Amino acid sequence: MSKKNKKNYSRISSTKKQDPPVRLNITFEEAMIKALNTRLLLKTSAKKDSDSSR
Repeated sequence: MSKKNKKNYSRISSTKKQDPPVRLNITFEEAMIKALNTRLLLKTSAKKDSDSSR
């Protein structure tokens, strides 16, 4: 059990070392995509509301 945990931990730490630069890139892209998605969602939901109110 402990042997397995040790293996997992070493794998996690090794991935963490090379993480930051890549992560920054991804988070920025994710943020942009999220912003666009929320804007689209708001637009579509507003359209739906106006359609149903008519």
